[in-house]
Amino acid sequence: AGLKVTLDPSDSKADVLLVDLKETSNLLASLTAGQVEAVVGPSPFPEVAQTRGIGKVLVNLGELPPAGQWANFPCCVGVASEEMIAKHPEVVRAFVALISRVGAWCNAHPQQAGEVAAQWIGLPPEAGRKSSLVFLGSFNDNWLRGADTYLRILDSMNKFSGSLRHKTMEQARPLLINDSFLDTGK
Repeated sequence: AGLKVTLDPSDSKADVLLVDLKETSNLLASLTAGQVEAVVGPSPFPEVAQTRGIGKVLVNLGELPPAGQWANFPCCVGVASEEMIAKHPEVVRAFVALISRVGAWCNAHPQQAGEVAAQWIGLPPEAGRKSSLVFLGSFNDNWLRGADTYLRILDSMNKFSGSLRHKTMEQARPLLINDSFLDTGK
């Protein structure tokens, strides 16, 4: 669009100043206080901004061009320590099965799931009903491509000093993903 974007607050020639608000809890507060004019954040924060009248959802990530490129972009994942996996694989397997079933139910009943989640975390039910979250039961190509994007960006920001430094998702996958607990219908 020909806009100049910057991370440098002293760049007065830029049209857009990007600011890292550090935590999702700062998104709505910063928008309400007028410290920022727009936020980019995970659901349900945009929906809450809309229901509170402090913002309007402009676009969901999965809708951005090129078509399909940003669908199923990584958000939240389950994590277990190597020790937990080694000592209690049956617990990890049961947890993964539970989360997979819950995700499938949420995908089949998005408005109900949104209302339950909103109530659980203290948000307006209408914000929950508008949530656009999709829960995946496997690491599909788009998810892996998105995870690779995260890795590359974090690496370019010098956030890694150890085994993830300068790694692509393909190289880092054995370090990051253990999908042996997923029920893939095999």
